[in-house]
Amino acid sequence: MASPNKNGDNASITTPINVQPSPTTPLANTETAVGYQSEPALEDKENTMIDTNVAQAPTQKDSELIHLNPRALNDPEWGNPRTSLADADYQDLLNSIKAKGVHTPVFARIVNGEYQLIAGFTRRRAAIEAGIESIPCIIRKLDDKQAYELAVSENVDRTNMSALDEAASLKEIVKRHNGDAQAASQEMGWSRAKFNRAIQLLRASDYVRSLVGKKQENGFALSVAHAARLSTLPETLQDKLVTKVIDEKMSVAVLGDKINKVVKRPLSSAAFCKSDCERCEYNSDVQTSMFAEDNADAHCTNPTCFAKKTTEHYDNQVKELEKDYGKIVLLSTVDDPITVSPDMVGQEQYTGGCLSCDKHCAILADKGIKQNEILESQCLDADCAAGHAKALKASIERQATSNTTQATSETAAPTATTEATQPATQKTAKAKTQAAPPKRLILESQNHLREVGKDLLMAHPSYQLAVTLSALKAQASNTHRMEEGVIELMAHSPEQLQHMMVETIAELTHSVQTDTLNIERTIIRAAQAHIDDFDAHAIEQWKPTKERLAAMTKAIRQQALEKSGFAAAFKAEKGEKAYNALMNKKTDDAVSDILAFEFDWSAYAPDYYTNAITTQKYNF
Repeated sequence: MASPNKNGDNASITTPINVQPSPTTPLANTETAVGYQSEPALEDKENTMIDTNVAQAPTQKDSELIHLNPRALNDPEWGNPRTSLADADYQDLLNSIKAKGVHTPVFARIVNGEYQLIAGFTRRRAAIEAGIESIPCIIRKLDDKQAYELAVSENVDRTNMSALDEAASLKEIVKRHNGDAQAASQEMGWSRAKFNRAIQLLRASDYVRSLVGKKQENGFALSVAHAARLSTLPETLQDKLVTKVIDEKMSVAVLGDKINKVVKRPLSSAAFCKSDCERCEYNSDVQTSMFAEDNADAHCTNPTCFAKKTTEHYDNQVKELEKDYGKIVLLSTVDDPITVSPDMVGQEQYTGGCLSCDKHCAILADKGIKQNEILESQCLDADCAAGHAKALKASIERQATSNTTQATSETAAPTATTEATQPATQKTAKAKTQAAPPKRLILESQNHLREVGKDLLMAHPSYQLAVTLSALKAQASNTHRMEEGVIELMAHSPEQLQHMMVETIAELTHSVQTDTLNIERTIIRAAQAHIDDFDAHAIEQWKPTKERLAAMTKAIRQQALEKSGFAAAFKAEKGEKAYNALMNKKTDDAVSDILAFEFDWSAYAPDYYTNAITTQKYNF
């Protein structure tokens, strides 16, 4: 008997193989559809059942339509993005499938030789319950991120997927986009208004979200609309008020009215600038200033304005903080971030891996008790961080054991030496995916490399002739690329180039073609190809100017200080405490202190600069 599949079914499964139905075979035919043979004799029927553990791996093309047994579709690790469906809606779907079968294809992909369901979870569930053995399925070639986005998009497009499910899906997609909420919403094709609504709903407390759709003892069930209304309040107030909503079976309209008229938001808790609130008619201080006994604390009685100002504040904060931190993630859009540090994962791993990783970011708390705080050095991959912490601990334990063994060995034989005297080291893992430096750093690097390379190239005996000849070839041929031509032609001697130039001029009488040239990229590539030790020369020319240091994000600046040896030199002279204070200063102050400290930078250049030598990312 076959082992249970991921859906918990123990029956042997007929695994679909890469066979297409004949042109005369109706797609709804459950006997001869893909993966199913004509009914055999009773005694031979068992031989047609193919165990999924030994069957040939499926090899369908992208977007190919086939028919599958619904039980052969395994669940993805993220499950069904849609977690709520009205019983009546499901019953209607089930009755339809029992009567007519499944007509709308589900989506699946091939993972490790098996079919994994992407979208159509409810149709598969109903098909299994209805005893349907063949359903249409479109096979897609997608990675995890693309598959999840299709699952969410298909749910949103085909059904009234609840706003709570959409918000939860957005959080998962944000995670797969390494914290970039805007990129996630653009990928899903969501409008700015829809994106803001989802973010706002994510600010509902965990307790409130857990109650949505659950029928209480008094028969009341909290709706998504209730949660959306409550999400505009502080979490502690949400948790208190939701109990009252349930006990009184409060409608959404009544709840909204109470929030507008009764619930007041302390202006002291507002994240935004309150200068406009001082004379606002909805400020309780203004409302009661005519009386002798004023309220001790000012409150806002206009929830719509309060929520709008809060959203605008965080939008502006993100834009401003990105200048220093590179990537800013809202706390409401991620689950369980973890703070990483050299003490947690080791100095080498932190500097060489974590600071370069696209999972490394700063988080702006837009909810909870830390609201409006910046949480620095956060990792969005808790499992990865925990793995490096475990590796560091193991390295330290090996070092302790090694020291103990060495001490015992030296007691027995004082003159003996072993490799145990060498410190145990932790292997530094490269970032899973390198974080992209800000565009301003790459552009400045490419421009500087052009300045370094152009004088060296002008002195090269073949450069000027190669540029001239390549320009002529670009005019004479539709296929000639001037940039590539310059680099290739520089390998020839001046005499050869002059001869080739005569031939090309002759061609120009028959063909004229205009082309463009990226001279900056051409200079960098040509210098690297034809100038000896250009890389070393370029690194030697790089210097940490005020503009360059200020343009760096905090993480990139810290990585530069650590890798260059600046950090070690600074600590040796001024101490660890002074270095930590330097790291916590504002950009302008930190840059001034760095430049004031005497240090030899001649043998160092940042990674983004050295990468620009080999890869010119931006074209002009």
